[in-house]
Amino acid sequence: MDNKSKSWFDFPYTVSMRDTDATGFVFHARYLEILTTAREHLAERIGFDFETLKLKYDAKLVVRNIKVDYYKPAYLQSKIIVKTRIEKAFNAKITVAQKIYLIEDFKKPILEALMQYAYIDANELSPKLIPLEILNQIDCLQK
Repeated sequence: MDNKSKSWFDFPYTVSMRDTDATGFVFHARYLEILTTAREHLAERIGFDFETLKLKYDAKLVVRNIKVDYYKPAYLQSKIIVKTRIEKAFNAKITVAQKIYLIEDFKKPILEALMQYAYIDANELSPKLIPLEILNQIDCLQK
């Protein structure tokens, strides 16, 4: 099953002191943490957070790869929106797209990211097929 989600899920965030470096910009590694938090909120929203995956499916999602393009910095106290959607879920992979926008400028994102997760057996640590129940839940996001 190959899914293309049309729905973007918004996660608002205000940049704090801990997010910035000596330049006053958000430190590049902090963007990854902010993106992760937004993905976790989406997973909880659809009922497939990491704890549920472990307890119900004896599975884990692990990062396989990530591509991030930085276009423009955010600063201390910037109000941003992280937009997240599931691009594709197929076999043992889930691909998630994310964009970060400054609230005052929704014309062009300041960052775009594409992350691919591997769905793996929690004990064997080997890839396993994503259950139909999860694929169906992801498919419902399109409607």
